[in-house]
Amino acid sequence: MPENKSGYVPNKIRKKINPEILWLLAIFLLAVALRTAAAFSRGMVQFDETSYARMAENLLLVQNPLDITGTSATWYSILYPLTMDALKFSPNIVTPGYTVSILFGSLIILPTYLFGKLMWNQRVGVAAASLVAVLPVMVDKGSIVDGQSMFAFWLMCALLFGYRMQFTMRCKCGMLAGTSLGLAYLVNPSALYYLVVLFVLMIVVGLRQELANVANKTAAQFMLLFLVVAVPNIAYMTWENSSFTVDGRPHDQIYASIHGLKPETADRDRVTMGLDVNGDLKLRDLQQGPDLMLTLIQEPVDFIKAVLRNDYNFYVRGIQDVLPVWLLLLMGLGMFKDVWTRGETLRYGYLALVMAPLLVLPVTSVDLRFVVPYMGLAMLPVARGWVFLE
Repeated sequence: MPENKSGYVPNKIRKKINPEILWLLAIFLLAVALRTAAAFSRGMVQFDETSYARMAENLLLVQNPLDITGTSATWYSILYPLTMDALKFSPNIVTPGYTVSILFGSLIILPTYLFGKLMWNQRVGVAAASLVAVLPVMVDKGSIVDGQSMFAFWLMCALLFGYRMQFTMRCKCGMLAGTSLGLAYLVNPSALYYLVVLFVLMIVVGLRQELANVANKTAAQFMLLFLVVAVPNIAYMTWENSSFTVDGRPHDQIYASIHGLKPETADRDRVTMGLDVNGDLKLRDLQQGPDLMLTLIQEPVDFIKAVLRNDYNFYVRGIQDVLPVWLLLLMGLGMFKDVWTRGETLRYGYLALVMAPLLVLPVTSVDLRFVVPYMGLAMLPVARGWVFLE
């Protein structure tokens, strides 16, 4: 084509920026700005935040990543402090922690948008991403030195690719889901629940659609990629604890919930940590009890009572801290404005299955930061109701 000296570019070769990208960029920058402002407004860092900072510091010195108490760091997962070290450009070790949280807390909008677009349409995706960017609990907990924002991002990616995997049977989706879930596991061992769910779901869907060979191949690649990412951490925790370990977190909150011990009370500290004659806490004398599954098997009645009691306190009495009440109206509108078709039932069935841990979450922890991984999914029906009102 001869050069046009006037600088005019014909319309047919003029590149046009996709408005979809501009919307996502604007929402991402808004999310970053809100979380950065929230981070600057914080005062003293908390215990878990200093523990992550100490782990990152030890890793930089090529030492065992002990936490601030000098004990084993298997209570805290390894990927978050490793990422802190990768983004350390100043002597301050806490600043990279804020950077990682703000970055991944803002990136959650991407899988949220793709989920909304895949399940319904682009408008629902944009609305859901916008809600995640400004939701108070997401801004607040996405601006602290903690791994939940990173866990939320990788878990959302795993669930997105897992959803695609169920309907397309594509091996690429299985591999991406397995890799994303492995990275989520390196931040929070709760990802193991989704390993079982997505694997079984893949097999069941394959059998129902008479595509067992393809489904088995996809499921095998999903499992293989997860193990490639997760096994080194499992090996490290097993070596550190001198016994096979896939989840190094303590279970003191489960014990406290079953026995009706309220958080931040003298009774809870006395029972779970122990008190010496001077009233000082014995941090190494933690009363943990069995893990979640063993508690359910050994004390089913007490467990159910604890779930009902803690769910009521967390989701009914404290709902305003989790989700503004007016958003619940939009959620109801988004879910029930139409009669559910088979496709709609499958969508909400998938969402219910992957959000099921919210039912027992208040038993394992009463900290709001642990709801962050599920807020992107919860915003999907809210966004659908919002779009309906437009």
